[in-house]
Amino acid sequence: MLKSSAVFRSSCPALCRDSGPRRGGSALAGVIPFVQLLVILAAIALVIFALRFIKVRRRAAAIGQGLLSDEEAALPADEWLKRADQLAREGQHRQAVRCLYLACLVRFDEHGIIPLRREETNWEHLRRLDKSRTRPADLNFREATSRFDTVWYGERTKGMEDVAWFRSQYESVMQAIRQRRSA
Repeated sequence: MLKSSAVFRSSCPALCRDSGPRRGGSALAGVIPFVQLLVILAAIALVIFALRFIKVRRRAAAIGQGLLSDEEAALPADEWLKRADQLAREGQHRQAVRCLYLACLVRFDEHGIIPLRREETNWEHLRRLDKSRTRPADLNFREATSRFDTVWYGERTKGMEDVAWFRSQYESVMQAIRQRRSA
C-alpha cells in the first residue's frame, strides 16, 4: 500500500502537493484564492446588472410609446367615443374604459387645458392638469385616473358598471369645460 501511494505521488505531482509549509513562496499566495473568488463574484454581479439594465431599457422603450400608438394619437375625441360604444357592445369593457379615458384626455387637449403627450403616464397628465391655469376650477380627474389604472393596468373591471362610470365622468368633464368657456 505504501508503495502504491509513493508511485501515485510521483506520477501526479501537481495533484499531490505537500500541504506543509512552502519555502520561497510569496506571502500573498494565500490571498490569491480569495481574490479569484472576488473576481468571479464581481463578474456574476456584472452579468446580473447587465441583464436587469437591458430589461429596464426594454420596459422604458415600451412605456415611451405611451398609451397611444402613432395612429391613435391623431384620433379626435368623437372617434374615441364611437370606439367605446362599439367595444362596450362587444363586451370588451376594459378597452371601452380605455377609450373613454382617452376621450377625456383628448378633450383637454382640444380645449387647450393640457396638451396630450403620448409619451407621458396618466399620472404625469394628471399632475399637469392639476397645475393648469386653464383647468376648470371644479374639475377633479384624480379618481378617474386611479380607477383607470385599476381597470387598465390592474386588469380588474366591473364590466358595464365601469363603462357607465367612465361615460358619466366624460360627461362631467365636458360640462366643466363648457362652464369654463361660458364664464
